[in-house]
Amino acid sequence: MTQSLILAVLHDTPWWVFAVFAYLLWTGVVSLRSRTLNLVRVYLAPAVFVCLGVWVALSRVQWGHPPGLIYLSAATAGAFLGATTGPSNVEGDRSRLQAVVPGSWIPLARNLLVFIAIYLLNVAAALNPTHREDYGLAAIGVSGFAIGYFLGWAGRFTIAYFKIGVTAANAV
Repeated sequence: MTQSLILAVLHDTPWWVFAVFAYLLWTGVVSLRSRTLNLVRVYLAPAVFVCLGVWVALSRVQWGHPPGLIYLSAATAGAFLGATTGPSNVEGDRSRLQAVVPGSWIPLARNLLVFIAIYLLNVAAALNPTHREDYGLAAIGVSGFAIGYFLGWAGRFTIAYFKIGVTAANAV
């Protein structure tokens, strides 16, 4: 891409896309350090990505056709990755609905990879309308992977969270 094309693409990008990017970058950087969060904040990012993934599924996927299979296959792969990379040992205070989320580079990488993939697919579709359907199938796969990842991550986190206090209660 030439510099003028890059500038034109950035100029034509809606302002809210930059706001979403800044938010995802900020939350990813904050996630590098361990922190205590209310459960609402823990589940906020997964809920946003799951809602976006469901929206894509309902608006673009024709179930029973290749797009539906792409979406479900990618969601399954994402769920496996999320369940294997999510926190397995969580500390916190269940009575106050708080958890100590361990610091990790994974949220930063995940946020940026999903954002960049979807952004670039949309840019490619805008620049090359004859292949819009192909880019759309790839975007469906990315959305399916993201929803699966966040559901897998949330499942693993929830299991680890509800183990808090179990050993202490059994020891008494």
